[in-house]
Amino acid sequence: MIQGAYERADANTSLFYYDASRDYNPAPDLNKITAKLLLVLFADDQIDSPEFGALDQEMPKVKNGRYVIIPAGNQSNGEGNNTDAVLWKSYLADLLGSLSK
Repeated sequence: MIQGAYERADANTSLFYYDASRDYNPAPDLNKITAKLLLVLFADDQIDSPEFGALDQEMPKVKNGRYVIIPAGNQSNGEGNNTDAVLWKSYLADLLGSLSK
């Protein structure tokens, strides 16, 4: 969502966002992904928790995919982790460095 959009969004907009993702299932097409893919997940993420076990089941279907689970720590804050590059920038740097190989 665009910064500031929360202030302008009404309840129907929020419901639309949640409903749009309710039945999304990428699993049937994961084997079609051929690009290098890095999935970063945070141990303290309550919505996409690594405890669900989906990563171990589905990521092997992505030919050039890998994932990392960043442990919870003093600097992590659950759902806000994706905006804190300090937590994941080294993984991104590794991925970008591998693209020329």
